[in-house]
Amino acid sequence: MSLMARILIVDDEPIYRRCLEHALSRHGYEVDLADAPASAVESVLRCHPDLMICDWCLGAGVTGLDVRNALADVSLKSIAITGMTDLSLLEQASDAFDSLLFKPFTIEQLLKLVDSMLAEGSNKIADNVIVESTGTTE
Repeated sequence: MSLMARILIVDDEPIYRRCLEHALSRHGYEVDLADAPASAVESVLRCHPDLMICDWCLGAGVTGLDVRNALADVSLKSIAITGMTDLSLLEQASDAFDSLLFKPFTIEQLLKLVDSMLAEGSNKIADNVIVESTGTTE
């Protein structure tokens, strides 16, 4: 893991963006924030993150799939954060993102997944890593 890896957080909820930003910054990562597909694309083009963490439900009918599709031409490791249980939506998310992280999750679970993905040499993990959670977001 590079101590100065750059991570983009995409979430429509400011408090969640800030919470994740705080945890990842304290862990040594540089963090950029976006709240919608357009600002995510702008951040990716400007900052060239090593990893994107994107909430699946971004409000107003916008999903993480919209963000991933907007960045289809960009090679970027990505994690979708979701609380959904609909199997068809889960399949879409697992096809579009390298990994899924289910809510609620602990910061430790998030950091373990982020560290693991950034340690990988390739842009895709062989099999999607799905972290099942039993705790709450801290």
